[in-house]
Amino acid sequence: EDYRKAVEGHSPWSPEEKNPQPIFISKVEDEPSLEKLRPVILGEGIRALGFIPLFYQCQLLGKFMIYYNIPHQFNEDEVQLLQTIAGHIAFAIERKRAEEALRKSEDKYRFLYEKSPTVNLIIGIDGKIKDINEAMIEKFGYSKEEIVGRDALEFVVPEQREKVATQLERDFKGEYTPEIDVDILTKDGSIHTLLFSPGGVI
Repeated sequence: EDYRKAVEGHSPWSPEEKNPQPIFISKVEDEPSLEKLRPVILGEGIRALGFIPLFYQCQLLGKFMIYYNIPHQFNEDEVQLLQTIAGHIAFAIERKRAEEALRKSEDKYRFLYEKSPTVNLIIGIDGKIKDINEAMIEKFGYSKEEIVGRDALEFVVPEQREKVATQLERDFKGEYTPEIDVDILTKDGSIHTLLFSPGGVI
């Protein structure tokens, strides 16, 4: 634990390094650059070590370390193997970061979608409702379970269903669809008029 605390954040490269190269030290006792850290390194039983950059898409992500408890000369095969391992680790780190960024983005979208005062619903290519937000539940009186999975046209007054079906078909094809007023049947039998726009309703 003392060693980890002492070397935390240490790097032989600057964060802006464009082409960081591996650094191999065959004998810790003789390396001037490790003067400040030498006591703690030797105290950990390390006598030789290597710094291999974790570098991915022109970004330095960190370092991969290799330690020996005796002085050691690193040969070409070892260097190549260590760089290959470091490459896999860097890729995994970046993929994990991308997955986390995507998750946060999806969580933010979900929150905005759910809490929006605008009535939002997702309609699949089959015309069935895939999801709705809280505003739709509040305005129409149906629970999510009562709406999701049903044909969207069921909730449109009969005389407007053909017009809405045409609007949806054009929207799914990527064609321009102007906003139109649509009368929707609520659970208590009343009618609520929505301004239907491409990609959703207002």
